[in-house]
Amino acid sequence: MNLTQLEYFHAVCMYQSISEAAEHLHISQPSLSVAIRELEKEFGVLLFKRHYRGVTLTEAGEQLYEMSCHLLKEIKSVEQKLWDIGKKRKALKVGIPPMIGSLFLPQIYKDFLKHNEDITLQVAEGGTKKIVKALKEDALDMVLIPHTKPLEKELCAMEISRFEVVCGMAEGVEPEKQAVSLSELAGVPLVLLNNSFFQTEEILRRFSQAGITPEILLQTDQLSTLQNMIKSNVAVGFLFRQLIENQNGIQAVPLVPPIFVTVSLVRKKDVYMSESMHRFQAFVKETFSSQKG
Repeated sequence: MNLTQLEYFHAVCMYQSISEAAEHLHISQPSLSVAIRELEKEFGVLLFKRHYRGVTLTEAGEQLYEMSCHLLKEIKSVEQKLWDIGKKRKALKVGIPPMIGSLFLPQIYKDFLKHNEDITLQVAEGGTKKIVKALKEDALDMVLIPHTKPLEKELCAMEISRFEVVCGMAEGVEPEKQAVSLSELAGVPLVLLNNSFFQTEEILRRFSQAGITPEILLQTDQLSTLQNMIKSNVAVGFLFRQLIENQNGIQAVPLVPPIFVTVSLVRKKDVYMSESMHRFQAFVKETFSSQKG
């Protein structure tokens, strides 16, 4: 058994699908299947039960999965420590949703990298669910995410900012409107980010609590699409107040009751904090902790 086989096995466990694991690992499905079969053959055990829709672990597979989680974490910790010891160029992998990215990334690229030239920053944009999943799978070192409740115990969160989610409308539409409730938006065409984004999940939850079925015209993963739909007065949407204040053609209308979200820098509790992670955490805290919505 080698490290590659163990990483392949772990990926199949996480996705419960050889095809999805292969896509995540950027290898072909047959190559991954062969690697798993060779691992099973080497030890004379069956690790997975194959089904039409995916795979599930056998008893032997569950035991190997528990051990692999510990081993892979230790290996990653050793790698990060060696990078620090060697003082070589370090790769820092950070996940961030588009709304937060539009507010934070310009300054991160401008100031953080300028003063940390030995760090290579790899940014993955995506919805909160997607990047938190990648963090748990050790595909990311840290993530900047919005939330309204305490996070899972396995995650360590440092609060950075607090933003208000407001209703975005085209400028000139109902200029006298001082605030709006979700009940007033019943039947109004909405443009939302996709369901993997935290803001969308929170908005839909509140619509459901109010017993309202929203009229969703479009869902997108592109922030620019959402903003342009609002500007064109095709639909209304929901954005951080800071994003609307920096946009011509969109007015911010507060929600009643208001929605505030906390933005935190999050990492796994049980991972080694590399020097690059420490530096990034200090920069984010110093630079963005004053940004309150």
